Amino acid sequence: MSSRSFARYNALAGLVGVVMLTISYNINLTPLQPNPTQAQLAAFLASHTLIMFAAWRQTVGIVLCVVFALALAHLANATERFSGWLTLCGGVLLVMTNLVEVAFFFSAATGSQPTIELINLDLINATHRLLFVVAVPAVFFPLRYTILRSRIVTRALGYSAMGLAVVFAALGAIDLFIALPLVDDIAWSLEVLWWFFAVIALLVRSGGLPAHAERAESDRALSW
Repeated sequence: MSSRSFARYNALAGLVGVVMLTISYNINLTPLQPNPTQAQLAAFLASHTLIMFAAWRQTVGIVLCVVFALALAHLANATERFSGWLTLCGGVLLVMTNLVEVAFFFSAATGSQPTIELINLDLINATHRLLFVVAVPAVFFPLRYTILRSRIVTRALGYSAMGLAVVFAALGAIDLFIALPLVDDIAWSLEVLWWFFAVIALLVRSGGLPAHAERAESDRALSW
């Protein structure tokens, strides 16, 4: 596969991931606010199909975004550098944390035991904190170095990735003692916007990549 096609396919995967995450966050982040009213909880927990739909989109969406991040590292020839390995490690952490959170959403939507929905909401909140504490920073910290050492996307995305990692890590520490729901919502919006602009940047820069691999070795390196 040529590097141009590889970049465009993975940019498309990232774009689909962004759309799915946006829909999911707008549905399933609502009950994670501190001290929701009984009416809010009842309305949310009654929408079992909607919860399952949003949780499924969160699962697939985050996997596609991580695939896109790994594609950036691959195109930047960072797969054998420490930053590339850290990006892979962070991607695994981010996906696994999201999978645990989604499993609790599924349990809340389909559980048959008394009060299981409320118990799962507490577990969802606990898991959600891990995204701030370690999972999201673990992806964006190494991505900063990967981007700045290459010309795959604009350098501004590298610096903003570092900023996002710092913001999420700081909010994760603060959230241990003080709930900041509005700031959390803004942080999630900034993360989704970062993925979106990174996808657009890769699509724009992909035109400058070679249309055909010059050697068989380079072609194999850009294959799945």
